[in-house]
This record gives sequence, C-alpha cells and structure tokens, in this order.
Amino acid sequence: MSIIALNGESKITRALLKNWYKLHKVRVSYKRKINKIYVNIMKKQIYSDIKLDINKHTEKWNVLNKRINPYWYRTYSYISGIDDINYVPEDLFYGIIEPALNDFSLTSAYADKNFYNKYYPDLDIFPETLLRNINGIFYDSNYEYLKDNIENYFKDEMKIIVKPSLDSGGGRKVHIFYRKNDNFYYNNQGEKFSINYLNKNLERDYLIQKCIESGDYFRKLNETSLNTVRIFTYRSVKTNNVIINNSVLRIGKKGSEVDNQASGGISCFIDKNGQLSKYAIDKYGNKYFYLPSNLDTKFSDLSEIPKFNEIKEIAKEIAKRNYYHRLLGLDFCVDSKDNIKLVEINNQENEINFFQMFGSSLFGEYTDEVIEYCLAKNS
Repeated sequence: MSIIALNGESKITRALLKNWYKLHKVRVSYKRKINKIYVNIMKKQIYSDIKLDINKHTEKWNVLNKRINPYWYRTYSYISGIDDINYVPEDLFYGIIEPALNDFSLTSAYADKNFYNKYYPDLDIFPETLLRNINGIFYDSNYEYLKDNIENYFKDEMKIIVKPSLDSGGGRKVHIFYRKNDNFYYNNQGEKFSINYLNKNLERDYLIQKCIESGDYFRKLNETSLNTVRIFTYRSVKTNNVIINNSVLRIGKKGSEVDNQASGGISCFIDKNGQLSKYAIDKYGNKYFYLPSNLDTKFSDLSEIPKFNEIKEIAKEIAKRNYYHRLLGLDFCVDSKDNIKLVEINNQENEINFFQMFGSSLFGEYTDEVIEYCLAKNS
C-alpha cells in the first residue's frame, strides 16, 4: 500500500485506502472460490499430468500485484492440459484489469437493457420488448409514457419474461410467466402476475419482453433453457481494433430456464471456426463429454454453431460503439425464425474461467499490452 505525506505526517489517502480495501476483498473472495475449484479437480482427479513453471507465471503477473495465487494457473492448466503463462488470475482480472479497461462510473448506463434500442437503433437484433419500467415509470416499447393498464400490452402473449434492466447477471431476478386462461403465473405454477408482484420482487428498472423461441440447434441442447453464445471482446489499447479471442456455448441444466453457470449451467468452448470443444465444464471444473439432456450425444459430434461468423461481426460492431468499455461479454442466440438475437451486453464482472479452463488465455497475444496499460493506468 502506498503512503503519502500530507501536512508533515504520513497518511493513507482515502482513495488509496478505498482501492486497497476493494482489492483485498476481491482477493479474499476469489481465494475461497479457487480453493473450492482446485480441491474439487484434485479430489476427483480430473486433471492433466503436466509440468508447470509457477515462477515464470508469477514473474509475469506480479508486476501488477505482488500476491499472485498460483492455484489459478494450476487449475486452468490441469483442466485443459495446456500450459500458458498468459492465463489471467481471476482475482487480478476483477481487482485490477477490468477496472482499468472499463469505466465503472458509466457501467450501469451502458448496460441498461431498456436503452439498447436507443443506443443501437439501426440494429434489429434485440428481443422484442413489450413494456419498460424506467426509474419507476412505465413506458411502452417506443418509450411513450403509459397511462393504461399495463397488462393490455401483452394480453395476446402466452409466455412473457420479466427481467431487471440494470442487472440480471447469473439469471438473477429473471421471472418467466405463463398464461393460464386470462392470467399469467410465475413459472407456470407460482404466484399470479400483478403490479404488486413486480413492486415486491423487482421494484423498478425492468422490462417485459416476448420470450425468444430457440432455433432447432439451440433447443436440442436443452429444451427448457435459452442457450446462448457468449462472445468476449477486447478493444485494443494500442490499435483500438476489436479482437475476439474467446467464445463459449452456454447450456442450461435440465429443467432450468436460464443457462448461467451460477444456476447450474455448463459451458463448451467454441473455436474461431465455430466448432465446439470435445467437452464442457461447470463452474467447479467438472468435465462433461455428453449433453446432460441427451447422454447419447457427444459434444465432439455436434456440428458448428449456426451463423457464428455473423454473430462475431455483430459483436465487433457493438464493441466498437462502447467507447468507455474495452471489455464486453455479449450473449447471443439464434431464434426459431433463424434470426440472431443479442440478449445481453455485460461490461462488468465478466466471467473468465469458462474460457481459460479450455486452455485459451483471456488476451492471448495481446496480454503484454494489457499489462503495460494497467501498469501505466495505476502508476
């Protein structure tokens, strides 16, 4: 921790103390996380017999922080069977790298799902919105103030999804309602849809959308969840070009309506040609060689992701327009009408383990420029 002399006395500035405390909390939190993953893969012996140069990895990354936990490097290498000193320790990513590359003071504004149609009016790629709640006020899909009964705006639907506009990461507070006669019920059997229900469970800042019907390829992976392609983009600090180094296919667990790893989902790496890895992983590093919803189907037997090149081009276009955020996690799917849909834009707390557990370091050949940038930003 840095010490600065003020008024003849050695004092820690509030800003330095705040940054140190934040980094300390991140380190402690993610130490518990990696310990669980590491213990799991060692106990179940789901690791590769590979010799690692711990000192070389530590030497590369301790220029950003002197306390590098080797378990990240070991975990990524053991699970994938690939040694790469460019693997980014997750606590270092959240504590130093992501805050340096993304302006967190503008995170909520640019991640607000209620404004996707405003920011990208020329891109017809977002789920169809029926109703918006912005700062506690209801608006229709065209941002017109509502005075009528809000249920009139989705009376013809059989299924609707309600989700926070500002933070639904990990599937948090995502509610799916099904029509029964003249009413909607949460998860087809729960509480009845009402303003009181929305006020109690979401309060404000959310949207009501039509549910996307997945295309054949994605539906066969797990028919109960909207399975998505996560694209990780990095806009270079040197050239400003957008690079796509990592992509995964996310699949929900059987019976689940979301595909997040936090909700029991699994992820399968996608190479640059749209071909899947031979295995998928969950958040603890467990490997799955067959689809959990269909144990007769191997991941290695699945064809390449449909429209993958088009998805990547859209991802690059979105990334170019996010001037305050160099790192984005974009969630795509292809619907039953063969249209690409962008479900969510993540500009903070982007998951990175499900890339590196497949042996693909987060920044690849751009790792050194990221390190240099973070050093300069934090000096």
